[in-house]
Amino acid sequence: MAQDIIYTDISKLNRELKAIAPELKKYLQQDIKAVAEPVKTAIKSAIPTVAPLHKGMGRSTGRLGWNPKKGKKPGDVRIVYRATKSEGLSSFVTVNAGSPVLAMIDMAGKRNSNGRNARGAALIRNLGGRPSRYVWPAAEKALPAVEGKIEQVIADYCRRWNVKA
Repeated sequence: MAQDIIYTDISKLNRELKAIAPELKKYLQQDIKAVAEPVKTAIKSAIPTVAPLHKGMGRSTGRLGWNPKKGKKPGDVRIVYRATKSEGLSSFVTVNAGSPVLAMIDMAGKRNSNGRNARGAALIRNLGGRPSRYVWPAAEKALPAVEGKIEQVIADYCRRWNVKA
């Protein structure tokens, strides 16, 4: 009688799937990204569509402008799947909102709620609210539904692997 094998090491599951059925590895990646889509959508909808501080930020096309000529824009949010071997516990799917201007306005005041200087204090005061203003609160609302679905996807692929092996 065959024993079911359950993986807690996602990188090993990926290697096994690639060895016996490469298409399953590709579909696993696509399925997990699809499950994480609600988190991405929630974060994108929480990000303001116009610059929260219009003076300077809205007009600038540089790195910390709301509409940079090159680089990531505030609404650029992506899902990253990585199943590499790492020590300890790590996530294999992340949702990145990596725009420099978004990071600045989202987390302003986290380290020092009064700012380092008068301009920093004014920035924090004008943004209002507490640090993580946009990204984390939106993700936190969407995460509970997604976490269970990711576990189901992995369990499904473990079952498929057991059938193929």
